[in-house]
Amino acid sequence: MLTLAIDGLNMCYRARYAYDLSWNGRDTSVTYGVLRMLMALVNTYKPDSVVFCWDGGTPNFRRRLVPTYKTSRHHDKDEGWEQFLAQLEELENMLPHAGVYQVKRRGIEADDLIAAVAQMAVGDVIIVTNDKDLLQCVAKDVSVLRPGKKDVLYDLDNFKELVGYTPNQHILAKALQGDSSDEIPGVMGIGPKTAAKLLGEAANSLEGVLEAASPRKREKITRFAESGMLANAIEVIDLGHDRTGARQAVLDGWWRGYSKIVYKFCLERGFSSIIEAGSLGAVFGALGRPEFRDDCRIPRVWDYRRFDVTKEEFERMYHNGW
Repeated sequence: MLTLAIDGLNMCYRARYAYDLSWNGRDTSVTYGVLRMLMALVNTYKPDSVVFCWDGGTPNFRRRLVPTYKTSRHHDKDEGWEQFLAQLEELENMLPHAGVYQVKRRGIEADDLIAAVAQMAVGDVIIVTNDKDLLQCVAKDVSVLRPGKKDVLYDLDNFKELVGYTPNQHILAKALQGDSSDEIPGVMGIGPKTAAKLLGEAANSLEGVLEAASPRKREKITRFAESGMLANAIEVIDLGHDRTGARQAVLDGWWRGYSKIVYKFCLERGFSSIIEAGSLGAVFGALGRPEFRDDCRIPRVWDYRRFDVTKEEFERMYHNGW
């Protein structure tokens, strides 16, 4: 079995800037682009199921660990923002009828949901995203597709050749570099190439990195680590632990199976090229509901405190929705 795990918002942004379309005065770039991209992916990889993960907002614990985390993302000057949001809502209402399994939960980021899908899905998983944080998920049965002019598929066989180190070193590498897009501070002077150089065969730990670093960089890394900023960055970047209830959210996703609602959706927006490109039913009708290993668990007790609630309150939110 093969499951495609889609970074929903990432795909929507790519569609927004890849297409410039409107129909009867309203922007349709995102809705059209996402459908085209999904059809291309399904036709190319022939998955048994597709899981579309939406971003539900930033969980509190990441902001507590790194106060600057995603704090400057404002859209006040974006004139097309309202139309963009309207198209996201349209897609959210339509995708389950295209045979796409949809997952969204308030307070849980798409990265957490995708990592949970990668851990729980039965069979192989291809994660579709441009977010490098998700490269940490690469494993024997999990690969990451970075779409672009030339798609790049990261798997265990080519990961070190493409990145310079192994998947289990990715979290430390990202924590050392920091992430300007997510506003996670890192060590000054350490970028992707330097991180790859430091994380050699023997550098699977901070001690190994320090041993491989020059005296000047060793001093910077030591200060960064002693300040607690390295440990906090690792906690923020690491998707291996379910700190937000992502596993339960994945199990609670919704799926309707293909229906003619998709054809009507395309017809109402003038997507004649999508309708003419091939049978919508043949493409999306072949998609089934994904299968997950039901090994979901409530996060460890110490994680409840990150939400400023008691254990009992957290359990109630966790099981009943946020």
